[in-house]
This record gives sequence, structure tokens and C-alpha cells, in this order.
Amino acid sequence: MFAALYSLIDDGGATMVVLLGCSVLLVMVVAERWHLVSAFGRQLALARAGEPVEEWFAAIVRLPLPADRAEAERAHEVNVLRAGTLLRTRLPVLATLGALSPFIGLFGTVIGIMHSFHAISREKGAGIEVVGGGISEALICTAAGLAVAVVAVLAYNVLNTRIRQYLDTLDVGFLDGSDMSGGGE
Repeated sequence: MFAALYSLIDDGGATMVVLLGCSVLLVMVVAERWHLVSAFGRQLALARAGEPVEEWFAAIVRLPLPADRAEAERAHEVNVLRAGTLLRTRLPVLATLGALSPFIGLFGTVIGIMHSFHAISREKGAGIEVVGGGISEALICTAAGLAVAVVAVLAYNVLNTRIRQYLDTLDVGFLDGSDMSGGGE
């Protein structure tokens, strides 16, 4: 398996090293964000049920809200902003990877085609044995760039949707007067 991966990276040239770095960053950000967003959702469910929540959640979503309606509205807005800021941290990395990876792959495609043209001029012929390496490099880079972009955009959209749902749950809890008074452990 590692030999095949190394062969793909080697065939794709230097651009594949950049795309490999992008894919490692992608996996790291998705894993970290998924863990945090899921933990936030679990703590939010506990708070809505009036159960005790962990200290980190209580520090972000300060409950119970003040009795005065105006103060409660301000505190609620701060809770939603604080939670949104925490949950959306590093999502722009996913958006950037989703936007740039196809262009990085396209750059590798251009380099691969240039290698093919160089081989044609050097060999004075255009058989598959002459252009195959460059075309292979081009196709591998294109596929890798698209793969990184698709996963990044999918992860961005899934995480963003879950975050929006959790922030909406905070709003609904406030508007319907739910207790949500889970204290810290």
C-alpha cells in the first residue's frame, strides 16, 4: 500500500507533495472540528435536558440566563456569538482547501503536459512511451486536487450545517423559555 502511495506521489511530481500536505491538513482539521462540534452537541443536549454540563461548555454557554429579560437577551446573544466563534474556528481552512486544491492539481496538470511536450521535442516523436510519463503526472495531479477539494467542501458543508443547527437550538431554547440550566461539573 505504501509503495503504491509513494509511486503515485513520485509520478505526480512536486505538486503531489503539496497536495499530500493539503490532504494531511484536511484530515487534521476535519478530525479536530468533528470532535469539538460533536462534543458541543452532546453538551447542548445535556443543557437542554437540565443535566450538568462540563466546565468548558459552561464557560462558553453561560447558564442559567439572568432573570431580567433585557439582560437575558444580551447574555443569550453573547452565548450564541461565543459558541459560533468557537465552533467555526478553522472552518475557513476547509473552505480554502476546497477552493485552492483544484488549482494546485491544475498546476500539476500543466507541469505534466509541459513534461510531455519536452519529451516530444527531445525524442522527435510522440509515442505513448514518450508522453506517457507526463500525461500520467498530469492526470494524477488533477485527480488528487479534485479529491482533496471534494472532501474539503463536503466536510465544510456538513460541519457548517451541524454548527448552524446547534446555534439554532440555542436560539430555540432561549425563545421557548427552556431551562437549559445545566451547571458545570
